[in-house]
Amino acid sequence: RRSHADAVLTNCHKWFCGPKGTAVLHLRREHQEWVEPLVISHGYGADFVSGFYWTGLSDFTSWLALDAAIAFWDIAGLDAARLYGQYLVLDAAEMLAEAWGTQLGIPAELLGPMALVELPPLPMLGDAAPLAY
Repeated sequence: RRSHADAVLTNCHKWFCGPKGTAVLHLRREHQEWVEPLVISHGYGADFVSGFYWTGLSDFTSWLALDAAIAFWDIAGLDAARLYGQYLVLDAAEMLAEAWGTQLGIPAELLGPMALVELPPLPMLGDAAPLAY
């Protein structure tokens, strides 16, 4: 699929389960002429991509592993992984709420990749305890 966005920037270690230090930057061609890296690379001035290759980092192995992380998502499927993650979040949230004698902060059917669970009473919070999520 093609993006119609002017710019897309994301880290890959969180959202693709890729190695730390990997990221994706996509800019439409008309914006590439005025966007520059913050740190000058040895490839600066050659072309847009070369200007971002070597910005003082000494370990490029994470870049080499990013293709494998993307291939994993092609095999696993984003929908299946998202559904599995939602079940894990729901199980963990319900386990915490039961152990603490509290409840979920929102209905279970509204949970996504994160959950809101009421905290148990904490003496150090005093009167604010009922508001603590």
